[in-house]
Amino acid sequence: MTISTEVQARVAKLSEEACNLADQKDFDGALLKFNTALALLPPPVNMCNVTFRIYACIGDMYLGKGDLVQARANYMYALQLSGWEGQ
Repeated sequence: MTISTEVQARVAKLSEEACNLADQKDFDGALLKFNTALALLPPPVNMCNVTFRIYACIGDMYLGKGDLVQARANYMYALQLSGWEGQ
């Protein structure tokens, strides 16, 4: 799926801001930025190349918060999007 240059730039900026927040241990703020980035992607979101990376990062944020259940769910979804078929 093709994403406009404008959307790509906004998603990249939000992702960078999220990573900066994560570096400061503001995982909730980072989650908000990553989820905002996901909302910018055209449907079906799971067909966008960047979606895999965003869900992996969301998993990282939940791991940082100590929420292993949500971390695993997001990691598994990211792996599913990547085509990985392991258990």
